[in-house]
Amino acid sequence: MKEAARPARMPVAIALAVAWALPIDGARETTEATTATVSVAEFGAVPNDGRNDIDSLRAALDACRTRRPRTFRIAPGRYDLRDEEAVRLMNQVMSGALGINPESAIFRPYFPYVRGLDFAGIQDLTVEADGVELLCHGWMEPLSLAIG
Repeated sequence: MKEAARPARMPVAIALAVAWALPIDGARETTEATTATVSVAEFGAVPNDGRNDIDSLRAALDACRTRRPRTFRIAPGRYDLRDEEAVRLMNQVMSGALGINPESAIFRPYFPYVRGLDFAGIQDLTVEADGVELLCHGWMEPLSLAIG
């Protein structure tokens, strides 16, 4: 009997399709400086180029913390998010270094994990990311929306 064909192996990465406008609330005074838009393109992020965009996207979020714009814009396309610490964790789990079932080690309070894009400390921001896909390399929280 002929053996059934095995499905093709896919790279270990998580693709997250993002299409939203996300208001992050908080009261503040409106000025010309707070009505601007921060675009990830200003910080070197280029969609669909297969290069790691995490530093550019994080720099754009840092600019949101200082400039306090109204809008954070990510142009449509695929952005690669690779963080070496997230890749290290993924490799540990996949190799069995954290046991046969790593759930008890990983899914507990205060386990150190990587936040891909961390919106902490940002208020009154609308995220325009229609048609954006974040391809995460390694195990990370792609978007952290913790408020407070």
